[in-house]
Amino acid sequence: MPIDRTLALHILTNRFSPSDLKTLCFELGVADEKLPGETHPDKARELIRYLERRARLDDLPAAVSRLRPDIAWMAQEHHHVPGACEAPGTSMPAAEIRDVAQVGNLLMRVWRGVSARISRVLQIGGGRIEIGGSADSQEPRQP
Repeated sequence: MPIDRTLALHILTNRFSPSDLKTLCFELGVADEKLPGETHPDKARELIRYLERRARLDDLPAAVSRLRPDIAWMAQEHHHVPGACEAPGTSMPAAEIRDVAQVGNLLMRVWRGVSARISRVLQIGGGRIEIGGSADSQEPRQP
């Protein structure tokens, strides 16, 4: 089965610290200091590319599992394997939980902006609601 590069990058950047990534490189016989990139995600991406160029990407799941037995590798994209990278007490992969949380946070920020704008447009006073602005104007009407 082909290795899912996106999943590999996600695991290496989110489940491995920079120090863990150095240990993984050592485990794989890769000189981490020779990998281009300044940031942790850069180094993780370049490790994947390095292994791909040498037809060794298939070595990555076993090395990850040796260092992190709690990570059960999934080789195919978007296929849920029970127990694979799951958050404790759930059957949802931890990566999916993080994605849902990020979307939820984004939606909350958008909603706050929208609700503030609606508050400026809707003028509530004297028991009636007036919808501000005319078709040609962006300015709200005053009651």
